[in-house]
Amino acid sequence: MSKADIISNIDKIIGDNSEVTDDTHMDLVDEISDYVDKVNKELIEALELISEGKGSYDTDPLKHCGNAVRDMTELAKKALEQLKTK
Repeated sequence: MSKADIISNIDKIIGDNSEVTDDTHMDLVDEISDYVDKVNKELIEALELISEGKGSYDTDPLKHCGNAVRDMTELAKKALEQLKTK
């Protein structure tokens, strides 16, 4: 989402409010943009953790599949918990 899109969305939310200045718009845009960048970075870090594919391996295909699902679920939970605590 570009800064122009963010400004447009802010305008839709605020409406015709003469108390809102261009400086206020830009401050809001900067805050939102920084927040989106931060969240994107955290999501990428979480996905990188999940993509490592660490886990228990087994030569039996069904046991291996069960282990992989369990391990990926735990990694996803851990990654989500990291995002929730930030």
